[in-house]
This record gives sequence, structure tokens and C-alpha cells, in this order.
Amino acid sequence: LDIALDVIRDAIGEFPFVDDASYANAIGAMITSVCRHIINGPVPLALFDATTQGTGKTLLAEVINLILTGRPAELMSAPTEPEEWRKQLTSILIELPSLVIIDNVAGVIDWDLLAKVLTGEAHKDRILGKSQTVAVPIRCSWIATGNNIRLGGDMARRCYWIRMDAGCPDPFRRTGFKHERLKEYVLERRRELLVALLTLARAWFAAGQPRASTPPVGSFEHWTEVVAGILEYARVEGFLTNSDALFEQSDTERS
Repeated sequence: LDIALDVIRDAIGEFPFVDDASYANAIGAMITSVCRHIINGPVPLALFDATTQGTGKTLLAEVINLILTGRPAELMSAPTEPEEWRKQLTSILIELPSLVIIDNVAGVIDWDLLAKVLTGEAHKDRILGKSQTVAVPIRCSWIATGNNIRLGGDMARRCYWIRMDAGCPDPFRRTGFKHERLKEYVLERRRELLVALLTLARAWFAAGQPRASTPPVGSFEHWTEVVAGILEYARVEGFLTNSDALFEQSDTERS
């Protein structure tokens, strides 16, 4: 397990996570994507949130997509109108994606249709330009990236928080990274990274799937059980411990 964690840390360890919870949640997002097939029911939205542009939030999402698929990420922009949300989500979910990345979110995340899809197991809608309807299963993982993301409505309980802060005004100017071309490095080491993540999962299964101390998240009980169990057995501390802070800081209606 220590070797597997070292492989994962070598790939994402230079992202400026603000605390142990954000780092643990980042690994949780990786496990969620790679092990989605063993998680029954829905999974929440991973928020890759930074203090300023150029911190690396989109790069981290692209890294996870490369590990999962071996291909460059197809990034989705957040529509501004409900009808556009319906069209985009239906078009995307029909393709049965393994990971959906909503990039560079601006304003408040308070999207009724996305909230519904995040806690659902199937999506039914009319095909664009036709009178035919289609029902598709929802078996993907979800990531949204943005700067100082705010949440409204009932979105806070549907998200988990990966917060990054480079501690400088122009983080995109930083140099001296161990892996200057991280995406190329990840693609070259993709097999090792997949093996590392699956090793964490296999160890938890081999141990009899011990129950983690993390309280189950409503609507995402099996996701909590699997991801928290894998991380706790691997001694990765902090998973979801920033959830209360996210809820208090980002729920604009409570404020």
C-alpha cells in the first residue's frame, strides 16, 4: 500500500492542496473514477476549487481523465440557461461517458437539472430534433473546476471539496516542478497509476471491506462506504473532513 500511495503522490503531490482533506478528497476522486463500476448508485460532484486562475485545477481533472481513459479530456462548459443544460446533459449522457468534467465554472452552482442527475441512476429525455425519448443509465463520475466556487440551493450536499492555493498572485508562472510536462508523464506511467489505485481497492476488498469511520453521505451511501473504506484502510486521513466548511462557506442561501 505504501508503494501504491507513493506512485499516486508522485503524480499529484505538487498540486497546492490547502489541507489533508483536499489531498485525501483528490485521491478519492481518482478512486471514484477508476472504481466507478463497483459503486452502486450515484456519486457526488468533485469540486476542484482554487483561489486564482492558473493554480492547476483543470490540469488535475485532465490527469484523472488520462489515468482513466488514456485520452485527452473533453471539457464541458457550464450553460447559462436551463434548456441548454437539458440539451447538453442529455447529449453527453447518451454517450455513456466514464467521466464528465465541467470546466471553469463562473458564478453560483445552482443547477436544478444537474442536482437531479447527480442523485439519480438514470436520465430520461427527448432526443434533440426528434420526437423520440431515450432513457440512459448514469454511471459516470463528475468533476467541476472553478475559482472560489460558490454553491446554491441543494448543491452543497451533492459535492465534495478539493481546494487549492498556490500562495502567489500568478501561479501559472511557477517553475521547478518535478514533472514539468505532467500530462506526458502521467500518460507514460498510466499503467503504474492504474495498478496503484486498483491496489488500494483490492487491499480493502481482501481485508473484508472493513467499514470506515466516515459517516455516510445521504444519497451517496455506497459511494461513501467504498471510497472512505479504501482510503481509511490505506491510512489516507482527512477524507470529507472539510465538508462542514464547504457547506457553511459555499451555501449562499444559508448565508
